[in-house]
Amino acid sequence: MILAVATAAMAQTNIRYVKSTAADNSKDGTSWDNAKKDIQDAINDLVDNNLTGEVWVAAGKYYPTETTEASGSQYYKAFKIPAGITVRGGFAGDEATAGAREVRADKNFGA
Repeated sequence: MILAVATAAMAQTNIRYVKSTAADNSKDGTSWDNAKKDIQDAINDLVDNNLTGEVWVAAGKYYPTETTEASGSQYYKAFKIPAGITVRGGFAGDEATAGAREVRADKNFGA
């Protein structure tokens, strides 16, 4: 029985939640009720804590905040998503599983 519990704990995915209706990024993003407002902040939280995982994004408008140099002095805003992080869209903001979201190719960003 101890082995089964340990295996389940190791398989747990680190998830950060994002809602465009959140007041700001002051919450930890570990649930829909404590969602962050910014996708990049949620990604960075996982990276800063040396975690792999997923960012679940509720429907809304989101804008990239990271500056990326294209060439010379031209800069662009982009989402920086490193290996080990998956961003999933199509959530209403109350789902308990990724399978419960509504995925529509014409409306969603992410897998």
